[in-house]
This record gives sequence, C-alpha cells and structure tokens, in this order.
Amino acid sequence: AALTQANEAPRLLIVALHPVDRDREYTHAPWFPGRPYGGLEAYAAHVAGPVRDWVDASYPTVPDPRLTAAVGASHGGLAAFYTAARHPGRFGLVGAQSPSFWVGRGDDGSSIRSPLGPSELMHRLGPALRDRAARPTVWIDWGLNGDGGRHGAREMAELLRDDYAYTPGSDLFTFEDPPAGHDEDAWAYRFPAMMRALYGGR
Repeated sequence: AALTQANEAPRLLIVALHPVDRDREYTHAPWFPGRPYGGLEAYAAHVAGPVRDWVDASYPTVPDPRLTAAVGASHGGLAAFYTAARHPGRFGLVGAQSPSFWVGRGDDGSSIRSPLGPSELMHRLGPALRDRAARPTVWIDWGLNGDGGRHGAREMAELLRDDYAYTPGSDLFTFEDPPAGHDEDAWAYRFPAMMRALYGGR
C-alpha cells in the first residue's frame, strides 16, 4: 500500500501459494541426499496454467504478462525463476530472493561451487532466456552473511548479463545485501526495492 500511495508501484494483487511438498515442488533436480525433488516442472505448469487461470477468473486482474510477476525466496526463488522462464507468456516478471540456484549442481546436487553455466537448470531454461522478445525481466537479490548468494545468485546475475545479453537496470535488477542472512527479515527488507524495480513506471 505504501508503494502505491507514493506512486512507486501500481495497485497490485498478491496471491500467496502454500506448497504441499516444498522440497519436491520447488526443485528440478537432486539437491540433498535423501530429500525429495523433481516436481518443479509440473508445479510451474500448474501455477502458470490452472492457478493463473483461476486468479484471472476470480479477481479483476490485468492478464498481461508484462504486469504479472512470479516471486519467491530460497527454493521459492528458484521456483519463481523457473516458472517465469518456462512460461513467459504468463509471467513476464520474476523476483528471486536468495534463490537456491545451486540445486542440481554436482552429482548429488550438493555442490554449490560447480559452474552454473553448464548446469541442468540452464540446460532447461537457457533457450527461453536467450529469446529477448519473450523472456522475463529479472530481479535477483542475495545476502552475504551465511546466505550463499555469491555462489548462486550473484553468479546467475553475471551469467544473465554476460552470456544472455541481459541489461542491468533495464531487464535485470540486482541487490547485494552484505550484512543480510538467509531469512524472512532480509527478504521483507528488500521486497519494496524489488517491487519498485519491477513495477516502477508501469
């Protein structure tokens, strides 16, 4: 409400989804031994399809992907990024807060330092991210106090800029928050800046 009153963002409808099995639904590949995984492709299709259709039918929305964001934090940030990249015709904006882009890197999914470029994630999403006419505008933020951002979020931002021709300040926005950890307080603090970047001037 404060952003709208200050004319920093339009009036927005926020839809919060509660996962049934977060570990499985929000991941596309192995990420920790013994933990469920692999449901993200189906989850993204469900959110972009039936869920989005229900929201548009139930509320006075503007069904324009350029005004519709997928947003999440941690595994949810990975899921939001994946959903928007796979379904840019439904979500033209993505807000990924402290996203777990390390998922699926290494033989058992536990190595956060293996390169992101040749990862399973980029193998799946790379073609869509190269399509400048359709790909989503991206926000990525991260902390450095135990958040692991330098090994995933920062690397993704640099990869999008250097290998996928994203333009900082135009279709790529980033926020490195050195004292912040991997927690709700940090994400809440950065949320207004994310909304200004994605929706300011729209």
